[in-house]
Amino acid sequence: MKKIKYLLILLLFLLLPITKVKAFDINYQAHVQKYGWMNYVDSGNMTGTTGQSLRMEALRINVKNNEYSGGIAYRVHVQRYGWMTTVGGGSVAGTTGQSLRMEAIKIELTGEVSQYYDVYYRVHVQNIGWMEWVKNGQMAGTTGKSLRMESLEIKLVEKETKKISLTYQSHNSDGWLEEVKNNEVSGITDNTKSIDLFKINLDNKSNINGDIVYQVYNSSTGWTKETNSNNEVGIENSNFETIKIRLTDNLAQKYNIFYRVYSNNIGWLDWTSNGMMAGTTGFNSNIGAIQIKLQSKEYSDVKVSSKAYIEDSSSVTYSSHVQSIGWQGYVKEGEPSGSLGNNLRLESIKIKLNSKLEGNITYKTFIARRGWSKESTSDIESGTTGLSRNLEAISINLTGSISNYYDVYYRTYIVNIGWLDWARNGETAGALNSNAKLEAVQIKLVRKGETFVGKTTRKSITGTWKNNNTNYYDCFNNKVTGFRLIDGIKYFFDEDGKLMIKNAKKVIDVSSWQGDIDWDTIKKQEDVDAAIIRVGWGTSYNDACGVDSKFDRNIKAVQRLGIPYAIYIYAYAETESAATKEAEFIISKMNQYNIPKSTFVWYDAELSSIPKTTYIKVIPHFVNVMKSKGYNNVGVYSGVRQLDTLYGNLYSSSIRVYPIWVAQYYRNLQYTGYYKGWQFQSDGQITGINGNVDVSAFY
Repeated sequence: MKKIKYLLILLLFLLLPITKVKAFDINYQAHVQKYGWMNYVDSGNMTGTTGQSLRMEALRINVKNNEYSGGIAYRVHVQRYGWMTTVGGGSVAGTTGQSLRMEAIKIELTGEVSQYYDVYYRVHVQNIGWMEWVKNGQMAGTTGKSLRMESLEIKLVEKETKKISLTYQSHNSDGWLEEVKNNEVSGITDNTKSIDLFKINLDNKSNINGDIVYQVYNSSTGWTKETNSNNEVGIENSNFETIKIRLTDNLAQKYNIFYRVYSNNIGWLDWTSNGMMAGTTGFNSNIGAIQIKLQSKEYSDVKVSSKAYIEDSSSVTYSSHVQSIGWQGYVKEGEPSGSLGNNLRLESIKIKLNSKLEGNITYKTFIARRGWSKESTSDIESGTTGLSRNLEAISINLTGSISNYYDVYYRTYIVNIGWLDWARNGETAGALNSNAKLEAVQIKLVRKGETFVGKTTRKSITGTWKNNNTNYYDCFNNKVTGFRLIDGIKYFFDEDGKLMIKNAKKVIDVSSWQGDIDWDTIKKQEDVDAAIIRVGWGTSYNDACGVDSKFDRNIKAVQRLGIPYAIYIYAYAETESAATKEAEFIISKMNQYNIPKSTFVWYDAELSSIPKTTYIKVIPHFVNVMKSKGYNNVGVYSGVRQLDTLYGNLYSSSIRVYPIWVAQYYRNLQYTGYYKGWQFQSDGQITGINGNVDVSAFY
């Protein structure tokens, strides 16, 4: 009877489930607002609270089982204290009884145990919720935001290398390279060597069945058959361009196999995984190096991308902004964008590069009366809108790896000329320095090595200097007059086409006669280089000087917008005391409006009723008073007849010693002396000003 009883007990014991004791394990508990110390929980469970707005104040982590040397260490970031001292297993991290919140934590394994396990952890934070998993000493939580930690979860994970090891080896023209381990690089990344043979060894000592299989692609021979662990794949002396690697059976259910390749002349492509293609097709770009990473699916941290594999599918699309039409829809690869035969200017353009290859498309445009724009990149506007400015030329280029495989070709359609020939890779296409209208453009990518069909001779046209560089003829053979930007330099030509000023500045002078000026529009147009603003008028004897009714508005506007400016006074002085009064009036206004002493002050002496004998006294006196107060940039304005004729009331060496701003509304200037500026027009038309305005060309 006793024997039967013992047999039943033994049978019952054998039928009971056997719990496998982990080689290393932990449990942990949190000290929480209102509750105090909570019960211990095991690895993978939450300690703390969620949804109750209660702070974690302290933490204790215990080591339950440990077959290895080493243990666990942790430190916390606490309100008011910051990061506290690191403590070991079983010790308290944080505070109790002080009502201080924990805000962040770092946990790591130490000693031998760290070789076999990773510690993962995440925290639930006020206003954020559960944050991403971190591991092995990384910070979980926040600092500097005054946000409480509310709960914590910790998991111990056996390192993949504990039971499954991965090595791989490449062969190139130097022979077999050294075998490397999981996540290391096998091969060469200097674009000089390509892999022709490859093998992977998966040493699987786990209870999970499965293997690793892989195959490679060569543009000449196609895909090889799949090969399994510890076997070569490829053909010697026949380099491959693409690879696929995957796991099989239950191993594929538990693990991810990540891999990426270095494609020669392209560089490292992104990561892919589990049988997807890595590399290129259609570029003749062989693989120089490979990197492989085996990770548990539960804790994989590699981000895969569609840019792990690139096929020959790069293209460009582009859109133009056209006069009276606006932005047109995008067109693609060689299609015209703009307006053909309608005499409508192309004002701006956006170009978009569509490619998985590393790199970008860059472009700049030559804008009428402005010159070359800054360089734009993919789908960023180049040009202007709302300013009625035509584009004259364009330059486009490719950067990065894509430039090793493609050329970008483009050509322009010019009003009254038609299509010019094709330019490529940063060359100028269009009509420069001629105020010509670019009306349409074509752009396309061409694979390097392919024969391009199209003329490439007359890709751009420009004007020509003649007569010892005194005249400039545009691409239509018209003699240029007025202001013209030529090769980035602004010139001014008289009405006969004679060059008058190099590095010229277009300057307007304004007063109450122009009414309320739209200075913001003037600034936006970038047509006017500077303005001379009337402060007011002087006095003939001892009368008070008068302030121009628009001076306050005008001076504040140019100062706000950063428009360069000078000032002038319409002079009436007939005595030195009156000239002193005019100078003091100017100085008082300059002080009132914080006008720098270096600002140019023009003395408008255009009254023919004042005799020369008076002017040669009052003008030097005005200048001397200004200079005695530190205002050294003072000049004289008047008409050419008064300045440069024998009977002119300003025709005197005592006046010509000062900077001269001369007025003459004629096709060419007859003034024989040195001058700083020529007011050549009284009926100028400037966007932002209603009616006429004086326009001058200055050095």
